[in-house]
Amino acid sequence: MPELLVNSEMNSQEDPAIYLVLSQTGTILSRLLKHITKTEYNHVSISLDKKIDHMYSFGRRNPYNPVWGGFMQESPFFGTMKRFHNTTAVILRVPVSAVQYQNLTELLTAMYTEKEKYAYNIPGLLLAALGIVYHHENQYYCSEFVRYALTKFQIIDPGQFKPITIPEDFLKLDSYEIIYIGNLREYAFRYASEQAILELLQEKPICTRMFLKLEHKFFEMFKLFYQR
Repeated sequence: MPELLVNSEMNSQEDPAIYLVLSQTGTILSRLLKHITKTEYNHVSISLDKKIDHMYSFGRRNPYNPVWGGFMQESPFFGTMKRFHNTTAVILRVPVSAVQYQNLTELLTAMYTEKEKYAYNIPGLLLAALGIVYHHENQYYCSEFVRYALTKFQIIDPGQFKPITIPEDFLKLDSYEIIYIGNLREYAFRYASEQAILELLQEKPICTRMFLKLEHKFFEMFKLFYQR
């Protein structure tokens, strides 16, 4: 996984903007959430660049461990989104001021530098399904974190969000432009380097298939229990 903290390069010929990536990876958690919430996208990330080769959110730290989570650097070319190559997404371009862009860059850099002190807010996510708000210091789930980052620097008015925010709520914001809907990796290939593409060839398909079968069996067991 790359050690680069944040790609803060901004095209001087374009107005400053950030990018919100709403995705459906196919992990156990995302499939459970989709089954419960009846929504298409169950994860959201922030990117500072339209190439989205580096995104930031709260999710699983290891592609094969669904319970160990925290603040993550994400990409279609490594980690969970590399493993789940059929990840679908909608990408939103959100205009910001130069000051807001810089502030958000500094926040993401600081959080990534100290990423070990942040944890995934599993209790908050579970209670959110029951309509209960729960937050603990330095713990977030993905949509909770993105809402925090956007409202902290007045990129989005806090009044646009409900107390409990889900990824698809970002499609209800006042100001954004949808720039892509479809397979996330296919979008990323538009800007991918030769090295990034070569790294994709280093996947371990046998190991991946084994874990996918186990996750599928777990999901089917959950659906039987949930439908009782």
